[in-house]
Amino acid sequence: MLFNVRTAFVGILQAKAVLQLAQDNLQYFDNILKVSRDRFDAGDIARIDLDRLELQRLQYESDLQTATVNLRTTKINLLALLDDRRAIDSFDVDGTFDFQQDLSSLDDYRKSAVDARPDLRAAVLSVQQAQTNYKLAEAKPAQLALRYRSRLAANSAAVGRTCSTGTIPLPSRTP
Repeated sequence: MLFNVRTAFVGILQAKAVLQLAQDNLQYFDNILKVSRDRFDAGDIARIDLDRLELQRLQYESDLQTATVNLRTTKINLLALLDDRRAIDSFDVDGTFDFQQDLSSLDDYRKSAVDARPDLRAAVLSVQQAQTNYKLAEAKPAQLALRYRSRLAANSAAVGRTCSTGTIPLPSRTP
């Protein structure tokens, strides 16, 4: 749900950027069209060329209308996700829609994900605990066998007997 809300929020920021771009394009093309009309009045270009440019302006107007509809649609989607019944024209979001060149490392993203989600933190701790328990289970039989050999040798030396040292198989704690 949170991902969908964030996606809708970014979608609105994107639609606003596209709308602004479409408005800027139309305004710039209007300047080109004004210069072309002046050139036509001066006799520099033919009527057919001016007609083509005026027809091309319709494409820019169409792009502007499409951008407006897309912005309204993304606002409707976000309002539906938020279960908000307010009017679309009275709703707006604010934020930056800009590319950032500096990317963090994968470890930074993983750390922020673990910090943001307690279930991931618990899973990481469970894996670490399992690894530690495994190492401990593997190390304990060997340590106990060494202690047994050293005690057996010490007791034999105290009694004055010779003995052979060996290992006693200990049950493993790993399944």
